[in-house]
Formats: sequence, C-alpha cells, structure tokens
Amino acid sequence: MTESATEQLQIDLNSALIVDDHPLFCDALSLIVQMVSDIETPDTAASLQDALDKLDAGLTPDIVLLDLSLPDVNGLDGLMRIRARNEKLIIVVVSSMSDNQMIRSTIAAGANGFIPKHSPKEVFKQAFETLRSGKTYLPPEFVESPNAETDKDSPQIVIDRLATLTRQQGRILRLMSDGKLNKQIAYELSIAEATVKAHITAILRKLNAQNRTQAVLLLQQAKFQNLAQMQTDVNTH
Repeated sequence: MTESATEQLQIDLNSALIVDDHPLFCDALSLIVQMVSDIETPDTAASLQDALDKLDAGLTPDIVLLDLSLPDVNGLDGLMRIRARNEKLIIVVVSSMSDNQMIRSTIAAGANGFIPKHSPKEVFKQAFETLRSGKTYLPPEFVESPNAETDKDSPQIVIDRLATLTRQQGRILRLMSDGKLNKQIAYELSIAEATVKAHITAILRKLNAQNRTQAVLLLQQAKFQNLAQMQTDVNTH
C-alpha cells in the first residue's frame, strides 16, 4: 500500500469532549489528551446531561472520552444515549471498572474503545493511534473469549438468562438499573427489604453475575442488543 493510501485511512481527531464528574481527573485527562494528540483544548462535561446539552447545542467533537460512573448514569445508559445522538461519533470509555466483562459490554453497546483509568500516558497514545486508523482500541490486559458464541456473557445467552427471571425479579432488576437502593425498592413494590435481598441473590445466581453492578450491565447489554436488532429489522424492510 502506498504512503498516500495509508494517509487516507487516518481519521482526524482534532477536538474532544471529556465527560467525567471528578474535576482533578478531568483536568489530568485533558493534559494527557493534549500530550498524545493534536487536540489543543478539550471540552469537558461533569455529567451526562451536561454532555448531551452541549452536543444538542452544536458541539461536534471528533472524539468523546466517557466515564461510566456519572451521577446521572446507570450502567451503559450514558454510552447508549450519546451513541444515539451520533452513530459515527468516536466514543471511548475511560473507566476504573476494567474487567473483561465490562470491556466486552461497552464495545457491544457501541464504544469504539476502552481505556482503564489507571493507564499510563503511553496507553492513551497507543489508543489514539489505533482510533485514528479506524480500529477499535482494547487495552493490553483484555482477554477475548475464544468461544464468543458460547461464552456465558454473549448477548444471546445473556438474553436467555434474563428470560429466566420471574416478573417480580425483572421489576427489581429494572429498579436496580434505575439506581434504587434495597430500601427504596422495597417501598416501591410494597414488600419487605429482606424479600428484596432474597430476590437479588436469586437474580445474581440466574444471571451468573458477581454483584449488582454486573447484573445491571448485563441488563443494559441486552437492551442494546434488542435495540440494535430492531434497527436492523427496520433497515432490512
């Protein structure tokens, strides 16, 4: 391939929007972005709504660096809502929750890459180089499943597991996804808090999830999968 053809594959990353509610980390990430790219002054947002407002007002960043743990976000909802604003926008999740399941879920939900928050500058530099070439960036520690179709966390298997939940367990999982505490769930459903805890234990077992956060992420992943399938069905008819 000629040098000119290689250059044509490069994606311009000249502007960025950093979405993170921790001012010190946001400032540090802004400096790193300036050091590893041609971006001079990244825009910032302290919440998902702040980011959405800026995008709706006409801000057009080449790349969004998104934290998942925002005050107005549950699970992958923030990522999915930004993706819905612009299908071509490059979105990279920068999160301290960097286990394999989390990374798989974010990519399945529409992220173009994942960078663990504890990563050194060199990792961010490699990520930007990968993204500029039009590829998805995955951190060095990520291990892809050799059996993606039969993996316990593949989209179809997650959906099948969700289907085993009772109606009450489904309600509780949705309230968990809304950020409700056990006491709030108990009040809303008019049941004892101990009953809520028992249902959550059963939910985690059925979903093969280790904790509430992972269970909510699996629900969000399934929602995205269903939405993507609906869009595919519409586009083919």
